[in-house]
Amino acid sequence: MTLERDALAVIGDIGSGLPKFGLPPFSTVVGDQSYNFIDMVKVLGVQCIVIPFVAILETIAIAKAFAEGGRIDATQEMIAVGLCNIVGSFGQSMPITGSFTRTALNHVSGVKTPAGGVTKVLLLLVALTFLTSTFYYIPKASLAGLIITAMFSMIDYQMFKNLWKNSMKEFLLMLKTMSFCLFYGLEYGIIAGILIEACLLLYNVARPTVGVDVQKSEKGDVMVVTLSENISYCAAEHLRQRIMKATSSDTSNVPIIVNGANLKKLDYTAAFNLMAIIKDLDKTHQILLLNFNPELKKLCLYMETRFESKFVYATSPQELTDIFP
Repeated sequence: MTLERDALAVIGDIGSGLPKFGLPPFSTVVGDQSYNFIDMVKVLGVQCIVIPFVAILETIAIAKAFAEGGRIDATQEMIAVGLCNIVGSFGQSMPITGSFTRTALNHVSGVKTPAGGVTKVLLLLVALTFLTSTFYYIPKASLAGLIITAMFSMIDYQMFKNLWKNSMKEFLLMLKTMSFCLFYGLEYGIIAGILIEACLLLYNVARPTVGVDVQKSEKGDVMVVTLSENISYCAAEHLRQRIMKATSSDTSNVPIIVNGANLKKLDYTAAFNLMAIIKDLDKTHQILLLNFNPELKKLCLYMETRFESKFVYATSPQELTDIFP
């Protein structure tokens, strides 16, 4: 009876010393099969992209989780991970990234400065040089238990409650990401979460807020159409439908003020659609374009120069109600 076969899986033999420093291998032999660089890429497949992607995300996530109010420069983190992996490849290193478990252990142990990392490196060098034989009978389960226990401190249980009460969309996104992580693996869970969030962001870009409000005045009603900060080409048709639907209601003959005070970005396609709408509405309505910044005004006038007189400036739409007869 052996400990490995009948009781617990143990770490087993660990070679002592450090790997040889040299150029990273561009071929390898696994079993009786030889693989060149192209073969290795084919075998790894999508993981060639997923591994560095997860490494960067994991590092940034760890930095944010333990920043405690400090500023995190994501670009600097990406450069650091990239340089570490480039240098590490010359020492036959595993892919380098931040470690949730080691960071959690550091946090629980009270580590505050990079000196903690220096201490760990020195201990690791001593262990790899002199103590590898003593690691043989350490059960893998004990190491797994240590990792799991360290990770408990990173779970923010209050976040579940906060998202449930305040943002059901984010709560569902979190559940979907967790489900993918549990059933398909961490890397696929992270990718799934990013893709779902990207789809939600694209939906918001394609469906910007277009406020439509009918304001009362002594001379009658005035419809105020308020544009959001950014309108891109993918929102151009939505903008047309939103405005045309509002003007086709019972208030179809009221004057219209298009308020562009909040508008910061308008691409060519969106500007073309906006001026096409203005051109159509000008046939049946009195219309003014309020507080467009000079660059956006220039872009719009490039489409329809004859509407220059319709661009006006005022502190609020209410000031313009007297202009309409």
